[in-house]
Amino acid sequence: MIYLGADHAGYSLKEAVRRHLDERGLDYEDIGTFSTESADYPDYAFAVADRVVAGQDEDRGILLCHTGIGTCIAANKVPGVLAALAYNVEVAQRARNDEDANVLCIGANETDEGEALAIVDAFLDTPFSHAERHERRLGKISTRERRSGVSAARLREAVAARLKRLAADQTVRSLWNKDLSIWQADNETKARIADRLGWLGSAQAMAPEVEELRRFAKALAGDGFTDAALLGMGGSSLAPHVFSEVFGAAPGYLRLHVLDTTDPDMIATFLADVDLAGTVFLAASKSGKTIEPLSQIAIFGGELAESGEDIAEHFVSLTDPGTPLETAAGKNGFRRLFSTPPDVGGRYSALTYFGMAPAALLGVDIGEIVSRAAAMERACGPDVGETENPGAALGALLAEGARGGRDKLSLVVSEQIAAFSLWIEQLVAESTGKQGKGVIPIVNEKPGVAGVYGDDRLFVVMRLAADDALGHWADEMRDAGHPVEEIVLKDSYDLGGEFIRWMIATAVAGAILGVNPFDEPNVTEAKELTQELLGAGVALPEPDGRFDETKAFASPPVRMATAGAELSSPRGALSTLAGTIARGDYFAILAYLPMDGRVEAPLERVRISLRDRLRVATCLQYGPRYLHSTGQAHKGGPNSGVYLIVTRRPGIDQQVPEEDYTMGELQLAQAYGDFQALSRHGRRVLWLHLPSGDRTELTELAAALEGGLA
Repeated sequence: MIYLGADHAGYSLKEAVRRHLDERGLDYEDIGTFSTESADYPDYAFAVADRVVAGQDEDRGILLCHTGIGTCIAANKVPGVLAALAYNVEVAQRARNDEDANVLCIGANETDEGEALAIVDAFLDTPFSHAERHERRLGKISTRERRSGVSAARLREAVAARLKRLAADQTVRSLWNKDLSIWQADNETKARIADRLGWLGSAQAMAPEVEELRRFAKALAGDGFTDAALLGMGGSSLAPHVFSEVFGAAPGYLRLHVLDTTDPDMIATFLADVDLAGTVFLAASKSGKTIEPLSQIAIFGGELAESGEDIAEHFVSLTDPGTPLETAAGKNGFRRLFSTPPDVGGRYSALTYFGMAPAALLGVDIGEIVSRAAAMERACGPDVGETENPGAALGALLAEGARGGRDKLSLVVSEQIAAFSLWIEQLVAESTGKQGKGVIPIVNEKPGVAGVYGDDRLFVVMRLAADDALGHWADEMRDAGHPVEEIVLKDSYDLGGEFIRWMIATAVAGAILGVNPFDEPNVTEAKELTQELLGAGVALPEPDGRFDETKAFASPPVRMATAGAELSSPRGALSTLAGTIARGDYFAILAYLPMDGRVEAPLERVRISLRDRLRVATCLQYGPRYLHSTGQAHKGGPNSGVYLIVTRRPGIDQQVPEEDYTMGELQLAQAYGDFQALSRHGRRVLWLHLPSGDRTELTELAAALEGGLA
């Protein structure tokens, strides 16, 4: 639909444009004015702009006044509008190709009728290029634009309209057919997408492997192994984490320890808790080059050698064909080499060997997991209409929520299956958080009363059927006007189907938002900075503030908000950081600390205190895990994050064999590298480096930080 408007000075030219649209057979609505009697241009500019924003993506507005300047200024005051003043055909084309302008403004006194009609045609006929640099720049504009979240009723209408469009475009069928036309991207990007669609049908592909994985698990148990350690990060570790936390080890099977960490204390605790002779190590890395598992392989291999064990018998690899890890595993005679599909990205790999092999070792009924996943594949399949398709419906909800200012996907999950939210967090954040856009997952945030949540929230409640209390909470949120989507699971095995639902949803949401949901362009930044720091020797810069033995470092936006004195106490530090939070922002604690309940409790207090007092969405994420999960959205997504990095000098450390660094130095380099990367992207970051980070120190720090919110 084209919306046409003008004041009295633009009336005559508007009539010519109207006749031209009739000749072209285009649908339009004439908003007015309808005479040369004096009229105020803002009235018509706002009316056209409001209709464009409320309509569909392809809707356009055309405004005319004396110079075009007034209507352009007025239209750009409406959030979601990109109005451009065009005075020739080339400018009109550039407005669409480069800037994705959705409202055209023309000066009636500056442009003759013939030129004006040519400008209109150029504007209507030129598509947006979707070039990465233009997407990035427009994303920054969108981030700057703080707007109220749409109402729950308006969101439902937007989702319904979107599903009709997806159905008309046969989007889901195209996805299953691997038709790249649904991605608004250049040919190079489409080629990369084509190499990442192997997850479609992954449940059916895994079904024939179930019995072999069961035999493998029983053989390990039969050989006396009691424990398995998963060495991996991100997509290689989060599905195993879900299975370990949700199901635990069945009698006669192995306990699973997911070591997605570089924390020296956690590694030392693991070594103290297990019998190495009875432990098998699963080295999981899609690229085969991930620094965390490779460092751990070296450490645990050394420990096994010192204890006289046959190292090869204790190692299993999960990696793509031809990677350095696969080569090393073959050369060193690892007990088993699992070759993972190269056309499945890490975060989409839950139903490949990356997820299923660790689940089998736990004694999870992986046949039932695969069966439930296959059932969801059918429910989300190419022959199911988009309006009845659970994956498409969820994807439309996520995307339209983000487009409507509700980009904080707040996952509230039954405690028994809470670990699943961490898998969703990576999938959604790393897939959509780029080009200044994205859906920001908020997970494991303690449920509060309706009044502590802002209008940037979209709630998805995932609960077991027996969890009536969470169902009642969802009802309370709805009654308070918050949008709430509820997914009810019969039992924990329904998570097999949820892997599929959420992968389909994320792919669909990416298509709607105009991003490639299968790459992670900003993840490598922090990795490269980490390697640079390790190569030069990790030395902290001069701090921006100190209190006791704690050092405080501030990114430029935070430094600009303080004269320096405020960083001389924890109260002042957090007060300064909190002062940078604006409407629609979120606050994330990025903790390079042991993932331990004793450590977590004081940080959770800070998190919830800030949420309740400022009505801001909050996260608690552990490093380096988040670097392989939400780190992409932190740097590539909307600039609405406010980050508190917490590190400490470890009480114990491990030298990485044949390397020039320790695990403690690697952990510090990862935190420092991410601080640098976030700073380069203009993010608001405060980094506190503690002398020890023990529970007493953290409790005292938390109390002081809470005081800074008073």
